Amino acid sequence: MSDEIFCLACHHKIAADAKVCSVCGTPIVPGKPAERTKEKMAPTTVTAGLRVTHTGLEPPSKRSLPKLPENTFALFVMDSPDPLIIENSEAVYLGRFAQVPTASSVDLTQYEAADLGVSRSHARITYLEGIYELEDLASSNGTWLNYQRLAYGKSYELHNGDIILLGQLQLVIYLPESTRKWEVNFDARRTKTVDTVYLQIFTPYFMETVLSKFLQAIVDLQQVCLLCRGQNTEDVHIVSIKAAHQSPILHISLDNANEAVHYIRKWLNPLRQVYAGRTIPQKEVESPTFQEELLKIMDSLLLDVNPGLDEEARKGFIKELKPAVTTLIVSELEILPL
Repeated sequence: MSDEIFCLACHHKIAADAKVCSVCGTPIVPGKPAERTKEKMAPTTVTAGLRVTHTGLEPPSKRSLPKLPENTFALFVMDSPDPLIIENSEAVYLGRFAQVPTASSVDLTQYEAADLGVSRSHARITYLEGIYELEDLASSNGTWLNYQRLAYGKSYELHNGDIILLGQLQLVIYLPESTRKWEVNFDARRTKTVDTVYLQIFTPYFMETVLSKFLQAIVDLQQVCLLCRGQNTEDVHIVSIKAAHQSPILHISLDNANEAVHYIRKWLNPLRQVYAGRTIPQKEVESPTFQEELLKIMDSLLLDVNPGLDEEARKGFIKELKPAVTTLIVSELEILPL
């Protein structure tokens, strides 16, 4: 089988004798790596510190992976039929580490990584609260997620079957089914006080006017995260809610809401911190300055959830997202950091 030629800039297939990419117009420089080999390569070696298993499975298009345990993911590199199963690591670095291996690095040198534009320390996959994220580490030739180039310094959520390009080296990631179907536990603090004494939390009025709206906003945020990726929504269940007498802290446990809690901490809490933990007045929320800031946060959140969203789709989801985000911003309850 002959090699297929791809543009280094946009990764679209091009003719073997092309001088310029017909899709993006990038000049094709002779001698520049622009080929994806059809040879099957031997599995890569991963340095000590990561537990890696080579299962000998067929490529993902032909056979599904077995169920993966929590905090475990699989990587198919190029056309290799043998996936890497990587376990028990909160941060995995992808690149070329043959000379200086680290305890949590995946060395891709054997996959012709240098010729395909992979930097020595190219990208990082992190795991937190049941969510995997990908970050470019100022690589020379860029990191791409589902053919969308990632901005340096930002983390992007990974999903089952996502295509990752490190320069021109292609990987496909497979995540455990339980990544989003787990129990998330968090503390929510009540910010409203009267004469420095916290109001009694568990009253019918508080549960109806504050707690119920707060939890529903978390549910709505979770559902939008799934819908903007074209996934089916899942029911969010309350596992438990606990509070000590006259304490400002609620201990909340929910099923299937870990993405929402993660994004609240990542994108909404920084805005609340500007107000030093106090409840934001409604008049301030309605101001043009605040609304502009809110729009930026929602836009960034949606791009984080799905970098491939086009502008029109993003505007539609922002409209759906705004009531929930506004409720979470102005609520008397705030989710505490880890």
